[in-house]
Amino acid sequence: DVHLDVLGDGEDLPRFVRITEQLGLEQVVRFLGAVPFGQPLFDAWARCDALVVTNLTDEISRNVLLALGRGLPLITYRNPGTDAMLESADAAWLVPRGDSDTLADVLVEAHRRRDRLAALARHGLVLARQKSLEATHRQRAGLAAACVRRPGAARRDRTTANAAN
Repeated sequence: DVHLDVLGDGEDLPRFVRITEQLGLEQVVRFLGAVPFGQPLFDAWARCDALVVTNLTDEISRNVLLALGRGLPLITYRNPGTDAMLESADAAWLVPRGDSDTLADVLVEAHRRRDRLAALARHGLVLARQKSLEATHRQRAGLAAACVRRPGAARRDRTTANAAN
C-alpha cells in the first residue's frame, strides 16, 4: 500500500531504475526526475503523505526545513547538522545514514502509524515557525541590539566609577 515518488536525478538514477525493475516494483515506485523549485515542487509534495530525505553528506538540506514548513511529516537520514534540532522538537523519524533496511522498516511503520505521521507534521510546523527567516532575523536583531547596548553600558559604568573617584 506504500507508493514512492522519487524526485531528482543524478548519476545513480539508472541504477535505481534497474533495481526497481528487478524487484518488480514499477507499479509502486515512480521516478519523476528533477522537479523545479517553487510551485512545481510544492505541487508534487502536496500529493505526498511524508517526505523522505536521504542525503549522504553532512550538509543541511533545505528540503528538511521546507518539508517542516509545508507540514509534511519528515523521515530522514541522520545528519549532524539537523539531528539535535529535529530530535529536540520530535519533528522527524531519524534513520541511520545509508541504512536502507531500517529506512524500509520505517516506511512500513509510517504507513501503519498514521498517528505518528500526524504528530511529526504538528511538531515540524512548530519548529518551522521557530526557524523561519523572519524568526531568524528577529533573533539576529536582538543579538545585534544587545551588542550595541553593552559597549554603551560599559562606558557609563566607567564614567560613573571615574566620577566617584
